[in-house]
Amino acid sequence: MSKPGTRRMPRDVYEGKKGFRDWPGADSGWKPPRSEDEPDALTMRRHRLAQFVLSEKGSFVPSIHTIMKEVRSPVETLSAVNERTTELKKQHIRDLEKLFALQGEQHRQGAIDRYSAIDFTQFPEPHEEERDIVETHTALMDLHERGRRSKALEDDWDDALDHIRFAHLQTLLPLLKRKSEMEQRRDAYFPSSIQEYHMIRDRDIQLRVARFLALDSRSQQDKMLSDFNWVWRQVTPLLDEYHKNDEFRTEINEIIKDVKAADPRKRYL
Repeated sequence: MSKPGTRRMPRDVYEGKKGFRDWPGADSGWKPPRSEDEPDALTMRRHRLAQFVLSEKGSFVPSIHTIMKEVRSPVETLSAVNERTTELKKQHIRDLEKLFALQGEQHRQGAIDRYSAIDFTQFPEPHEEERDIVETHTALMDLHERGRRSKALEDDWDDALDHIRFAHLQTLLPLLKRKSEMEQRRDAYFPSSIQEYHMIRDRDIQLRVARFLALDSRSQQDKMLSDFNWVWRQVTPLLDEYHKNDEFRTEINEIIKDVKAADPRKRYL
């Protein structure tokens, strides 16, 4: 397996294939055998990976229960997306742990099989007439040593890991994009009345609005408008209420004061 912190450089043969080759030796004109009785190494690799995915992840066809649950699910919220993202990452870690355990067991069993292929009872002190046996013994020992330090085996493990990660990212990235879009919409929200302000359930949004209302500097207000994609016509109604309503203005100032007192890091809020 590749050393930590290192990456295999991509080859031209992978271009347009998302990093996965169709068959080994594509750049040399080599073709895999078509006989099912003699599968090539890549076919065996894919077969093992497919078996692992099916045994651990199941099929890709959802049950009728899953379909109905999706149909009846409530409107997607930012909290729900965050939960799905967190669970997806945890599941990916569990999948990797199972993959590594499987690869470790395969490596251990392979080493046992190679070692078992050597019959040490057939190798007394070698004599000249036992040259064929000695050569066979040497070849088996070489096979055993190559299996312990096999570049092909490392590539096999890396490819399986890359496939699992690729599948994970295909599911994760759309969720992260959706999360970012929902956060942008949330951040761009600004209440138009005191009643709407009091209806806000997200404490961070309330503090953000309160901070804007309490600002004395027009340049600082413009900066917040730019940071959160607000516009003046959007914030003016509540800003007018803040300046006209003494009770509301006192409430906002108390919120700012409490935050600064509770967390000295926010004294410049």
